[in-house]
Amino acid sequence: MEFLARNQNADRVCEGISKIGYKFHAAIEDIIDNSVAAGAKNISVQFVLEEGANLSEKSKVRLLRINDDGKGMSNEIAANSLDLGADSAYEENSLSKFGFGLKSAGFSLGRTVTIYSKQDGVYTEKYFLDRDVIKEKNTYGVCVQHLDEEERALIKAESGTIVEISKIREPHDSTNRIIKELRERLGVIYHDFMLNEGLSITLVVKNKEELIQPKDILFWGQALHGYDPDNYDAKKPCKVIDKDIEISPTVDTKVKVRAVIFPQERMSQFQAFSEDERAAIKSYDISRKNNGFFIFRNNRLIRWGDLLGIAGRDDIGFRARIDIYTCHDEILQVDVSKQNLDLSEHFLDALQMNCRVPLSQAREAFDKCKDILDVNGGEEGLKTSETLETIPEEDPDLDYETVDKKEQTERRTKNQQKTSKEDIDKEDLPEDDKTVDTPVSEDDVPVPAITYVEPVFKKVRYSDKINKSVIFCSEIDIEHGVYIRINKNHLFYNLVLKSLPEADPTRVAIESLLHSLAVGEKKTEENLQSVKYETILEIFDKYHRVSSYNLENWASRNQDLF
Repeated sequence: MEFLARNQNADRVCEGISKIGYKFHAAIEDIIDNSVAAGAKNISVQFVLEEGANLSEKSKVRLLRINDDGKGMSNEIAANSLDLGADSAYEENSLSKFGFGLKSAGFSLGRTVTIYSKQDGVYTEKYFLDRDVIKEKNTYGVCVQHLDEEERALIKAESGTIVEISKIREPHDSTNRIIKELRERLGVIYHDFMLNEGLSITLVVKNKEELIQPKDILFWGQALHGYDPDNYDAKKPCKVIDKDIEISPTVDTKVKVRAVIFPQERMSQFQAFSEDERAAIKSYDISRKNNGFFIFRNNRLIRWGDLLGIAGRDDIGFRARIDIYTCHDEILQVDVSKQNLDLSEHFLDALQMNCRVPLSQAREAFDKCKDILDVNGGEEGLKTSETLETIPEEDPDLDYETVDKKEQTERRTKNQQKTSKEDIDKEDLPEDDKTVDTPVSEDDVPVPAITYVEPVFKKVRYSDKINKSVIFCSEIDIEHGVYIRINKNHLFYNLVLKSLPEADPTRVAIESLLHSLAVGEKKTEENLQSVKYETILEIFDKYHRVSSYNLENWASRNQDLF
């Protein structure tokens, strides 16, 4: 037999492995897998943004850095880790599989993938894959540089590894959106590792750290033992499946399946429940994106909320967990991304049979919630703030090549300074904006503490301390972007908004409309460089007074509508 070696386009190969279906957050998660597989107990994911950018702007991440305290690497292993299809002997039930994860995930995020490490106090060189260099040389290979002191200092543990992704692909989501996805997912994905092996994952952005909390997607420990239709109080989840199901008639192996049903999410606003009960229901995050089947491989989540043709979109209260392991990979045809697999018809048929009654119970529980639900109550503006959290603030007419970046930055700074403490009373601010005393030990020595990022930055707030006769004031936060303060003294609030329940779709729509007008105002102030900044401020001040006056006049003349 004759064997003919053929040429390959190295850059096209890199492009190919970068497009196997990663979302931004999923690629970061795949890199975290390597740290977990290396026995890391502490992992940080740092976002370095373009100077002056806030968290609501799209395509502003310039560097991603994943830092762990795992077993570390030697120079040889660090270099080998950047090989395509790294020849590694993975431990049983490892999170790794084919040796493509770091390269495929890294290149899906950016054009440069860098790795350097420290093992028992000994540092490696810095190894990096650069798509531009690979394209120029038309050969797959790594670049090598000595570590500088600043880079060495980043690895604080005796052993550990850093992966950096730079030349980040554009466009990409706002930092807020990416962090929100990771915040919601990481605690679920690595729940078992956090709970049983002491794993800690921290998100770092703008010198703020957020420690991810483990989250059992089933809330199994809080769930009631079975669903009792006569006594169900619509407060807690209920266990409805806990059994092993055969995966194939030809292979003697089974998989563990557990399932729970939940009350309606709106029960978190039911005023007859205690504050703790409402908070617990809120924490269940009952929604369409969180229903269906959650598939774990080696105790790591690989499929999020798949309906599998068994549950429906409206079965919002049904949630199940399926556990598979490396021994199931061949049967289920687990792919390179470890996110896609093929469940056998035999297993799906058995699963469907076991889910018939639980799905019926989930629908019945939702109906019981409807019977007792009081739609009134809740915190003003919170629901709208949740819907706005990941919406980017953009100027559709902005030409990035012609904008004077220096002037834009100066205007943005003035815009932020204009939102002064004299104008906004502390009562209007969310908890993370208020002054908090630094905890001290018995010796009066400050105790280091992690700064936790609030799950929801309130982009819609209500205030009775606005002295102007306007319906809302546009404000800006240096990290989170634009928010509004709605005037509780304005007639439109007292006649229209106040009468609508919190989270009512009409109220959410009105609040979102006012916020979008505020975004338009702030982006115009920042980017309309053909007009003097002071002139723009005068125009918008006049605009607010005239439009708010006319809105109040309309409300006064149409009170009979309400």
